[in-house]
Amino acid sequence: MDASYESVVLLRGDEARTALRIVERGGPNAAMEHLKGVDVPGEGTLIGSDDHPWKETDTVFDDGSGFVLYYDAAAPYVGLVHRIAFD
Repeated sequence: MDASYESVVLLRGDEARTALRIVERGGPNAAMEHLKGVDVPGEGTLIGSDDHPWKETDTVFDDGSGFVLYYDAAAPYVGLVHRIAFD
């Protein structure tokens, strides 16, 4: 099964630090739930199926809900994408 990704949000700098504090205090699931609040299906940028948006050095959290959280505290940035599966 192939998949593409739709970008929900990408935070950098101070905005990312807020989300990273949620990761530190409540875990990646809490940060994912927080960021899902800005999701508007069909409004994000489509990312092709040949690649995923995170780097190999990013921390990636996939809870199986179709959303994937990725982040790098050193950079800092936090991204949330929605997986779109194709059969």
